Amino acid sequence: MKQYYKSISYPKAINKSKESKVLKLALNSSDEEIAKIIKDLNSSQMRNLLNNKSYEELENHARYDNRSLNNSCLLIIKENLAKYYIRTKEQLKLFFNEQNTKVRFSSSSGTFKNNRKKEIFNWYPYIEGFSYDFVEDILNHVITTPKFVYDPFAGTGTTILVAAQNQIKSAFSEINPLMKFIVETKVNSIRKYNNIIAPNKTKIEDLLLYITESKWENYKLNDSEKNLLIKGFFNQEILTQLAFIKNSINKSELDSLLVNLLFLVLASIIVKESNMIRRSDLRYKKGLEFNEIETNVIDLFKSKTLNVLSDLKNIESSNYANTNFISWNAKEINSKYNNSFDLIITSPPYVNGTNYFRNTKLELLFLNFIENEDELKKFRTEAITSGINNVSSRKINSEQLPYVTHIVDALKKEQYDVRIPKLIVYYFSDMKKVFQNLHNLITDNGDFFIDIGDSKFKNVHVRSEERRVGKECRSRWSPYH
Repeated sequence: MKQYYKSISYPKAINKSKESKVLKLALNSSDEEIAKIIKDLNSSQMRNLLNNKSYEELENHARYDNRSLNNSCLLIIKENLAKYYIRTKEQLKLFFNEQNTKVRFSSSSGTFKNNRKKEIFNWYPYIEGFSYDFVEDILNHVITTPKFVYDPFAGTGTTILVAAQNQIKSAFSEINPLMKFIVETKVNSIRKYNNIIAPNKTKIEDLLLYITESKWENYKLNDSEKNLLIKGFFNQEILTQLAFIKNSINKSELDSLLVNLLFLVLASIIVKESNMIRRSDLRYKKGLEFNEIETNVIDLFKSKTLNVLSDLKNIESSNYANTNFISWNAKEINSKYNNSFDLIITSPPYVNGTNYFRNTKLELLFLNFIENEDELKKFRTEAITSGINNVSSRKINSEQLPYVTHIVDALKKEQYDVRIPKLIVYYFSDMKKVFQNLHNLITDNGDFFIDIGDSKFKNVHVRSEERRVGKECRSRWSPYH
């Protein structure tokens, strides 16, 4: 019977006896595949595969199991290879996370930039978040294809959409109802294109023709639309066209998915056609910024809709996976999802002052997700405290964590805005709640990737990735910032 041998050194520094030891494993022909996988590993890697037990601990473990030292060690190795689904040397390299196998990201994949050039991902313009290739690189990097992916801050749904395209089931949380709507509409559109959208394409074109040929000038704005005009958010001619399109969609007898798809297109042009502009925050346009407004909103909507239909037609025909919306708030998730997800990819709110809800208030108001701006306060209160405007006396049960105390003290000494020290306390207290949930949601051998950024307030540098509450998560952590 052919045998294979693997020697593992145990320096005296890691042995209780303070003596150097060598463990010589013997593998028979039935273990040939395992021998091929581990033959090039050094002693440090082999000790890792044996759960970093000392020589004496391995001997004790073997005696406890009433096995020989050789068989006991082989069983530990086999259990770890099976646990992490390792079947090749390449997968084993990823297990050890060697420098040459670490995931590499382009400088732009951690931003929304690349999504602007990619069909479906570019349907709704967004400032924050990562691009599709960020998620694709992760899927190519992890040892095994995940079975269930989760994003606690879904945004426009980049993680969810890439998972769907790769036939991977997913779930998400998202507190902004507009973004939830966009995620679900995107996924449902690619999943049901052949059954619902393609057979009804003519009906969509008929509606576009009706909108184009009708006298939109005769449309009378309702009270909520007039309020947008009074606040100076829109030019009257522009708003009347937008409102006429919205009303025409509502009056149509199209399937609900088609209606949602058309409202997504409408949402994508609202800020562009308004007197506002989205930068780090939503503000009024100035000077040449008004030039981006296209006076013929009807033609713009028609063009955007036809582009969306073309994107859907051109995607590869496949069985796309579904997604589940599991909670509005990543701080509050049903325990039935504990130990469910073997991959989590997300970009949480940055502690940078951006008001994520005010950035979408025009779409929320115009598409009737909210009735007035006062409702934005509820979202800000419930969400992660990431901006100065989120700092509120309504925040309760915020824990000042010991590892941010020195930052809070430094910010108090600067004395230029009393809200900022509270912002840091609230932000990391909120994020701890999220991390505790992720700890419960992720499987023991799952992977967690997070796109995070630093912040700086005057002379105080807040290194978010160093205050990540990392001990709250038990699986592999990889920050990108």
